[in-house]
Amino acid sequence: MGSVTNPTGSVNGKDLSTLVDCYAGNWGGIIHSVGGAMAQWNYVAPLLSDHTDPCAYEGSGAGFRPGEVTLRITIVGFAPAPADAPVFPPPGDLPLTLQVGQNPPTSDGVTRVVNAYVQQATRQGKSGNDTTATSGTVTFTQLDAAAHAGSYDLTFPNGGHTAGSFSAPWCGALPS
Repeated sequence: MGSVTNPTGSVNGKDLSTLVDCYAGNWGGIIHSVGGAMAQWNYVAPLLSDHTDPCAYEGSGAGFRPGEVTLRITIVGFAPAPADAPVFPPPGDLPLTLQVGQNPPTSDGVTRVVNAYVQQATRQGKSGNDTTATSGTVTFTQLDAAAHAGSYDLTFPNGGHTAGSFSAPWCGALPS
């Protein structure tokens, strides 16, 4: 079980001060350059929820709980061929502050792009409409196969804003 500390703010009428739990996971992509193509991957790092134990639901593919409000922070990483794109940055790069949108490569040559989305699931637990952050930062103090921890300060359209801290254990299969 993860934790969210001192969450504040709202986005399009969704109260984000009620976020209580989180996880990191839902991995996809390739780490190694294949046939001269770019190595690229993406995953949720982390997903913060206003419900407890989101790993048991979203992390295992069961969908969302009815009306659940989430803040989903994603990272996409890539490196041009023939380089590999390690998922986790070298420990010496931490703390690592990523700005919404494009970021320069870290010391391992990987460009990591962070984006953030707020949504509220439908009454049936289906995905709702995403509201995408327009600016802000996510600072990781831990970013490894055990957990992701850090803080966020994000701005959304129409005056939306949220900030807080998280400690998100890894949920599901690790990248290989």
